[in-house]
Amino acid sequence: MARLTTAPKPLDEALRLQNLRDYQILDSEEEVNFDDITALASHICGTSISLISFVDQERQWFKSTLGLAKDLTETPRDDAFCAYNILDASSPLVVPDARTDYRFADNPLVTGYPEITFYAGTPLVTREGHALGSLCVIDQHSIELSEKQLDALARLGRQVVNLIELRRAAVAAELRHRKLNRAHNILKDFSNLIAHDLKAPLRNIKSYTEILREEYAASLPADGMELLQGLEAVADEGRSMIDGVLKYSSALNDFDENREPIDLEKLVTSVGNRLVLPPDVTLTFEGPVGRVLASSVPLDHILLNLISNAIKFRDKPCTAINVSSRKVEDGVRIGVLDNCRGFPPESAKSLFTMFYTSADGAEDSHGVGLNIVQRLVEMMRGKVEVSSEPGKGSEIAFVIPST
Repeated sequence: MARLTTAPKPLDEALRLQNLRDYQILDSEEEVNFDDITALASHICGTSISLISFVDQERQWFKSTLGLAKDLTETPRDDAFCAYNILDASSPLVVPDARTDYRFADNPLVTGYPEITFYAGTPLVTREGHALGSLCVIDQHSIELSEKQLDALARLGRQVVNLIELRRAAVAAELRHRKLNRAHNILKDFSNLIAHDLKAPLRNIKSYTEILREEYAASLPADGMELLQGLEAVADEGRSMIDGVLKYSSALNDFDENREPIDLEKLVTSVGNRLVLPPDVTLTFEGPVGRVLASSVPLDHILLNLISNAIKFRDKPCTAINVSSRKVEDGVRIGVLDNCRGFPPESAKSLFTMFYTSADGAEDSHGVGLNIVQRLVEMMRGKVEVSSEPGKGSEIAFVIPST
């Protein structure tokens, strides 16, 4: 026997269905947050059944149910009370007695299981203005809800919408994370491959120039030897730049946001031991701040770069490097002070430029160390400070938040 009536489609049906697809909620797993809301709705309204229903093209699908058989997860759209509820997004649909309502009297959900008599549903309206479904309460007896109960049902319905908004954001974030992680791995593999492929010809150039010097130095004129030396220098510079890029990539990839208490004096001592301090270098630490709450990996990278820089550019018979720490308004200031050559004030900004090295830079300097320092400090929500006096030394300090 044909149904007496079925719900018409909303005027925005195509856009509504697209909006529903955007949330990727259909056929998703059970989630306790949604189940909590159906339980509250049933408790507040005093009904035996409550549902969170989404109206698809040909069906209504239940995200959460209370009081229904567990295997009942959807029904045909033509049988859905919620298909009427989404027609008017501005107000709830209340059916006091479905058995006497011409729209539902012959509905199989009324004449058969679950024998719906009373229905009240609040539309689930998204920020785009589309009603995707309902939070509804159902009973086998005719009951009457108070204004307070209907208001509470509407408030819970808005919380359902908030949950699906958060869920959509989480799904999108996870998708972005996967894409970024995939891109990161591709870029990492690519950079390692390029570095390997570039290092091989540079090594060959270096080998050929050494052979030329050893075997044909006597045959080469003075300008030929200069060209040979220039070729060697270019090969060394290329190798240094490749090493710098790999070091830069490794430092930023290893960044860890987890913070923990760190003993600064122990960390400075550890860095000195790993660098194997030359006999003419002394490394000391002084507080008053002895411990700092920070991410250990980036802090280690920062101090390693700053202390090794001071060692590389030393120009005195006795080089003193002092690491200090003190509280400041923005957090904790950690400085690395040396008595080395220093640099003119106009060079301060250039120091943090990728591949920048001073004219008399160290032989093994690749010009990325201070750029790494700046990036890591910024990732720790901090800032870098520089001060120097040519011929007397310099201090590179950084401030990181203490909370």
